[in-house]
Amino acid sequence: MLVENESYQEALSSLSDKIDNQAIARLNKYGETLNYPSEYIARGLDSIVFREGKYAIKLYCRPALKIPIEKQGDHLTDYMDITNQLVSITENEGTVLSLPYEKFNIRVNPILSIDYNEHFQCFVGISPFIPGASSPTRTESKINEIASLWMKELSVTGISILLINTKYVSPTKIVITDLCTHIKNLAHTK
Repeated sequence: MLVENESYQEALSSLSDKIDNQAIARLNKYGETLNYPSEYIARGLDSIVFREGKYAIKLYCRPALKIPIEKQGDHLTDYMDITNQLVSITENEGTVLSLPYEKFNIRVNPILSIDYNEHFQCFVGISPFIPGASSPTRTESKINEIASLWMKELSVTGISILLINTKYVSPTKIVITDLCTHIKNLAHTK
């Protein structure tokens, strides 16, 4: 699934060098480790997120993902495909979040790659890193309405966007960095 781009392969390799084997074993057994490198950003319900250069690298460790091992690859591929469909929709058709005195263009951050990584012993997702603060709380109900519309449009369930997974990148633009609170809940309805 990897798009040809050596720079994020280099970012992944660089992160691999910073997380030792003992930490990787703890990630895959317990879903956490005691010695995250400084590149650590956050821990989500499904992944642990690191920043390496201009990329966000998500480690989908077994305990956190809560998807049987034999189904993880297919489920994460669907997640990437649905995310990237919404990237196209928001870029080509446009999605606008309207509040009484504000309008925001909504974009979805693409997933460049999700593959099993031998070093980390789990699936690893790579996306562009999006700097910025989370969207204002006044946008939450409208973001949930947009998520409902997207689920209908794509015939899926399970899109659930937390404000922490949105970035207020300009006075008129919000980027969604993660579509699902729990990836295991994402499913096609047809």
